[in-house]
Amino acid sequence: MPASPKNLTAQKKISGVLFFTFAFLLVGTSAAVVLCLTLGVGLQDISAYFSLNNPEKPNNRCSDNNIILPVWQGELPGPVIHVKQSVVVSGQTDVCSEGSNVECELLPGLYHPWSDKDLRFATIKGVEQLRSTDAFYSNKNRYPSGTVVEIHSYPSEGMCEFVIAEDKWEAPCPSSSTGGGFTLISGNTVKEKQFFQTTCQNGELAWIRVDDALFSSDAIAHGAIVEYGKIASEYRDQGLGK
Repeated sequence: MPASPKNLTAQKKISGVLFFTFAFLLVGTSAAVVLCLTLGVGLQDISAYFSLNNPEKPNNRCSDNNIILPVWQGELPGPVIHVKQSVVVSGQTDVCSEGSNVECELLPGLYHPWSDKDLRFATIKGVEQLRSTDAFYSNKNRYPSGTVVEIHSYPSEGMCEFVIAEDKWEAPCPSSSTGGGFTLISGNTVKEKQFFQTTCQNGELAWIRVDDALFSSDAIAHGAIVEYGKIASEYRDQGLGK
């Protein structure tokens, strides 16, 4: 589950700065930027990404076995939610349960992993299972052919998070054309669901699902990603046209 919302904004910024500083000392500025992007390190709460254990959600899964990721996936996570005026939306107290409904008033502003709001983020997705056709290595172990491995997330373009029990590592995703040494056993038939958690005006915490229904309100519009780490209410704010 995502990290605690307390001091989350400061935590995200400090974690990003510390990681970049460490990478800079090792490999220099340009390589550090590439390394940060490759590992999915930005302002999306790095500590939460690498700390997925939570006693309330064993193995970070819902009761239907779908995975809970504490981030929105990708180097340029979207969408940007621009709340133009205060609005009441439907939320849920449990990110896994659509039956835990609660009404939540959102204040104007931008809601996104790169905003300055004190938010938590989650993506719920199904599991992809593959069987290896050759022996292969993780960062720690060697596995024989025929091993079943799961893909849990896509931290950055072309990269997959592979999981075998407690062994987790990132590597290039198997090619759809060549197979990359794996054959698909079961695909991900669950459409990904993105959420953000916020404190409603009544003080209650709610998970808000980011979907077409959310943007159907006249008070909510799509914002814009201007560049890596920078968002705006719309492109026109940057002189780039609406």
